[in-house]
Amino acid sequence: AKESKRVLREKLGLPLNKKIMIHTGKIIPRKNLEIVFNTLGKLDDSYLFLVLGNKNEEYYGDKYYKKLLSSYKDVLYKTKFVDEVSMDKVKYYLKASDILIFPSLLEGSPNSVLEAMGIGLPVICSDIEAHNSIIKEGFNGYIFKNKDELLETIKNIDIKIGKRAKKYMKLNHDIKNTAKKYMELYRKWEKLLQETYCLIFTMY
Repeated sequence: AKESKRVLREKLGLPLNKKIMIHTGKIIPRKNLEIVFNTLGKLDDSYLFLVLGNKNEEYYGDKYYKKLLSSYKDVLYKTKFVDEVSMDKVKYYLKASDILIFPSLLEGSPNSVLEAMGIGLPVICSDIEAHNSIIKEGFNGYIFKNKDELLETIKNIDIKIGKRAKKYMKLNHDIKNTAKKYMELYRKWEKLLQETYCLIFTMY
């Protein structure tokens, strides 16, 4: 049976009476977490920022994590850091949360965003190509360009967007559909290669 958000929060030691904004991933500079911490000061105490990820990364060490702690002391009471957990446990933290915030400056394939959308969690993401390729603004998620837009989106988020995100994921990123799209692409390339070879041989 599916566990309720309340039960999950109790099991994970998360507060029951907060609007939880989660971020998942390594705590490194390109994740641009400063913008969320800046926003926290303008949100009331009903919000909690849950940061799930490795605080001590191989290349950066824990310098960025310590910088965040020293720079945003005034809002740390609205923050909860949870160290890296196993991949299968991440989904429980996502299901226990209300919003995923992903302010990254650079991403390849934003798996954290896709995973959150897949379980129906509303997502608010930075304005970068990787996010724009999957998010239709105001339909299956939100894109913000600056801290003011982030603040307004958090305050006015439509939770129904999570259902549309889940439906979008099922239609566009379901493993069977993804495999099908790759096969179609492969066949197109195969056909193109065959036509190119035929053209080359007829020339000679």
